[in-house]
Amino acid sequence: MGGLRSLWWRRAAEHHNAQQTRMWAEYQSRGYGEQQTTVRPRRRPRTEPQDPVLFGVLMALAIGVACVLTLEPTTCPYADKNSLLASRDPWQTANSTTPPRWADLNATIQNGFTRCGKYANDTGLFVDDSGGGAGTAYGYSREDVEALVSKAESVVASHNYGKRPNDAYFLEALAGHVANGSSVLVVGSAEPWHEAICLALGASRVTTVDYGSRKYEHPQLDQVNASFWDQLDDANLGYDVVVAASSLDHDGLGRYGDPIAPDGDLLTMRLLLRALAPGAKVILSVPVGPDRVIWNLMRIYGKDRLARLIDGYDVVERIGYDSTRLDDAPENVLRTYEPVFVLSVPDQICMQEEFWCHDPSVFGLSITSLLKGLAVALMVVSVARFVQAGYYRVAGAELVINAIALVTAPEFWGPAVGLLCVLMHSYYITYTSRPRVVDFGRAPRLR
Repeated sequence: MGGLRSLWWRRAAEHHNAQQTRMWAEYQSRGYGEQQTTVRPRRRPRTEPQDPVLFGVLMALAIGVACVLTLEPTTCPYADKNSLLASRDPWQTANSTTPPRWADLNATIQNGFTRCGKYANDTGLFVDDSGGGAGTAYGYSREDVEALVSKAESVVASHNYGKRPNDAYFLEALAGHVANGSSVLVVGSAEPWHEAICLALGASRVTTVDYGSRKYEHPQLDQVNASFWDQLDDANLGYDVVVAASSLDHDGLGRYGDPIAPDGDLLTMRLLLRALAPGAKVILSVPVGPDRVIWNLMRIYGKDRLARLIDGYDVVERIGYDSTRLDDAPENVLRTYEPVFVLSVPDQICMQEEFWCHDPSVFGLSITSLLKGLAVALMVVSVARFVQAGYYRVAGAELVINAIALVTAPEFWGPAVGLLCVLMHSYYITYTSRPRVVDFGRAPRLR
């Protein structure tokens, strides 16, 4: 019995020693010996993709997403979302004496008016006030103007600005910001009523600029045509106040004989911003509601277009303004809501759309465009690395996350989020692919 027992113990010890020997050999083969605290474990070699077809599909998808994120549709005229279209195209020809209808515009111009589909568009209210393409013509004698001034003086004295809210808002703005001795420029006018109000408030000189012909026989009233805008330069417009009562919303629609210009209203406000001296005021009213183009009647200004219109100016006062109306679509578009914005030209012009006011671009490209291009390039490289390492699910997640970040996020944060995702995923593929270190403890003592 004792012999059998000693034999069993001997075989058990041999089995145990053989097992310990195998474990120690494996332990040493992995490079974990006494120097394991100083020897860095080697990275696992990259594996080739197991499915070449899936690799090709994912790479094609990555390149396609990159093209979609970087290239605009061919009919969208904007290189970036903050650019302006400087074109003003006259529509009058020998064979055309009426403004163009919406269907007559090419796809690029249509996308310019709707900001590439961002604004709603109605085409059922076409109006022709162009006078056969020559523009409207109005004339007022000195007696007519003086009668209007007399009526305006009584209105100013009584502070009775009428029952229509839009008119009351504007007359209140004029009474509060047209000082005695001011020089005033009126943009767009069919009747010299606002000119008469300015004269009643003590304005020394009032000039009206319009696409049509205006003839006022009064020593304090002047008239200029649309060529006036071509003569403007930086700080060469010597007016104290500019008055634009529901006129810029028509600019560029062709209704009054004006050239077709998708951004005609914005271009005019930029011209005034550059040409007026610091401290000059612009009294402006436009229809407010959800962003909309009603061809060729008017524009309606919502959160996007209104911000672009007054960009660069200091807002001195808002009269009758209710921010909730920006999202409130009226039942009848002809019954517009037109608050008044009193703007001032700042000493230092700084447009909100620019990332840096004094250094808005690098090598002629905006900071946002550079970040977006860098994010797309890193995304393609990162997806290629994932696919090469066999992480197909992670590569698909990379495409989805970056596409959502760059398309739906705001202009600056989209590229920033995309870059962050790429960097995080690059960290993942770099540091999670290392082999796991197994500590077997102290080396066993073999007998």
